[in-house]
Amino acid sequence: MSGSITARAQRAAAAGGTGVFTGLVGAAAVGLFTGGTGWALLAGTVTGLAGHQIGAQRWDRAVNARAPQVEATIHALKPLAEDGWYLLTARSVGRRNEPRYHLCIPPSANIVLLLMDVPWRKGELVHLNGYNQLASGTEIHELTVEALLKASDHVRRTLDKRKLRRRLGALSVGQVLPVHNAPVLDEHLQFTRYPAPNETREVNVVSARVLVEKMQSASGSVDRRSRQRAGKIAEALNEHYPESQQT
Repeated sequence: MSGSITARAQRAAAAGGTGVFTGLVGAAAVGLFTGGTGWALLAGTVTGLAGHQIGAQRWDRAVNARAPQVEATIHALKPLAEDGWYLLTARSVGRRNEPRYHLCIPPSANIVLLLMDVPWRKGELVHLNGYNQLASGTEIHELTVEALLKASDHVRRTLDKRKLRRRLGALSVGQVLPVHNAPVLDEHLQFTRYPAPNETREVNVVSARVLVEKMQSASGSVDRRSRQRAGKIAEALNEHYPESQQT
């Protein structure tokens, strides 16, 4: 993909947080052990530059690790566009500038499906373990679920702020984790999480083989008015979550 100022800015922002934090820690440590403020500031500056480089590398690795999954999901979703779905692919949601989310609006306009791509262990069974935790082989993915739910809440707040639900009728947000290059138990896992008191979220982990089929089952009845609503929802979300430009 072509480079862009936006992508470089995102990379710098992600790196900057690590650089500043590492620099402050370095300065404090040197000051503590030597008692010399000047040396501490110098060491903090050098450590901060090193931390900036580390942060940039981490951001690059995170994006690069997810890139194959993101592209695979974009390809898998293509049949939905032919059915009138609005597909806002490879978007960043929330504070982290990682374009790993896909916002999908069916022509029925009854739901927004938020998909999040993560790298799964190739060939390892994705399942719920004995503690009802999402796992890939022996690797626990509860932090993945937490990140998906936080992004979903971000989308909900966006819709509420724009008063789309009040103006366009009931609209829910569904959470989906697509899985490529790894088997999913029964091809579709569906479980519930409680991110806050009196709040229930349903999470769907779906094999890429049945992803389109499962997403289509979430769509409702379609008519001219619902298509118009879907277009307006997509327009608002596209404005709030613009297409990411990656290097």
